[in-house]
Amino acid sequence: MDEFYRMTAFEVASGWVTGYEKADERATDAGADPLAVLEKLLLPALESPPCFVEFSGGRDSSALLAVAVDVARRHGLVLPVPLTRIYPEVPETREDEWQEEAVRHLEISEWHRSEYTDEFDILGPTAVESLRQHGLIWPPTLHTRALVWEAAGGGTVVSGEGGDEVFGLRRITPLAGLLARNTHTRRGVIALALRNAAPRAIRRPFVGREVDREAQRPWLRKGAQREFRSKVIEDRLTEPLWWDRATRRHGYRRADRLGGYNFRRSAAMNGITYLTPFHDPHFLDALANRGGRLGFPGRSAAMRALFGGLLPQRFLERETKALFLRTFVCRESRSFMVNWNGDGVDNDLVDVEALKREWEGERPHSGTLPLLQAAWLALET
Repeated sequence: MDEFYRMTAFEVASGWVTGYEKADERATDAGADPLAVLEKLLLPALESPPCFVEFSGGRDSSALLAVAVDVARRHGLVLPVPLTRIYPEVPETREDEWQEEAVRHLEISEWHRSEYTDEFDILGPTAVESLRQHGLIWPPTLHTRALVWEAAGGGTVVSGEGGDEVFGLRRITPLAGLLARNTHTRRGVIALALRNAAPRAIRRPFVGREVDREAQRPWLRKGAQREFRSKVIEDRLTEPLWWDRATRRHGYRRADRLGGYNFRRSAAMNGITYLTPFHDPHFLDALANRGGRLGFPGRSAAMRALFGGLLPQRFLERETKALFLRTFVCRESRSFMVNWNGDGVDNDLVDVEALKREWEGERPHSGTLPLLQAAWLALET
């Protein structure tokens, strides 16, 4: 038995894993410095090379690579190797300038770069082989990871996964920005700060409108749409106000914990150790302690506070980032979408005609990817 976490029928239909596991209130590294915790997490991997850092050139992967390089040099160890995937036919993924500048700044000589076209298609040969073997597992892109494990060949693969959320905004952030005078006192910012600090009953309609804008699932039937909307609203409403508590809670998000478990399981089956330090509860504890109740007045401020001594400021303050959806939805996926006959999905949850319209669009919603694999798998078996 391969022991992967498999999505429920509702999670497949909605394309997301909602909810939070019960948090352990006991602080693990509340008094530690976040960089010291990262060092503690990375050191065993660096002491047993090869150690690869998945490196796109974005803020999170650049920061994590910089920390790993610093730790290796201070301990006299072999430097980590940046592991970069290049998609020449998908311009929105290209970060060449940022990548090259970071590698020069860190004075790294070994850099593993591989070019791909449609190999990461979630219905490509690698993905369907995994689908046949393991079935529907979370997240759907995990079925392509054999390509990453193969590129590494062994050792440890370190990922900056989770940085967007970990260093991102919290309920308290608008108020923290105002108090730190890092945010203009515009009426809208003041209103947002007051609204975020309000009791749950007052926040509910505002959160509901946010969810309607940001988390719509038009391919779900009305009952399933209401259920999904309710679950997402509940996740947002239960976020603690204070930054430190919200940061600790983030480490218990089911989407990340179950996905991380599956990634580590897949890596281990291929003789590789997989690390996501930004998801680690010890790191989140230390980060929560560093930020305190008000936290940082924005993501850039958090990145500067932690990694300002390791990377140029412009790396830590950049707002652009690469987009990778089109690397997973390529020729095979597109062909299946166009020719799909409507079979293989749960009709009690999914409106087949609405899903067809979604798949006919130029950029199908990433939330439909589990359904794409479910429909393919049903037709295969």
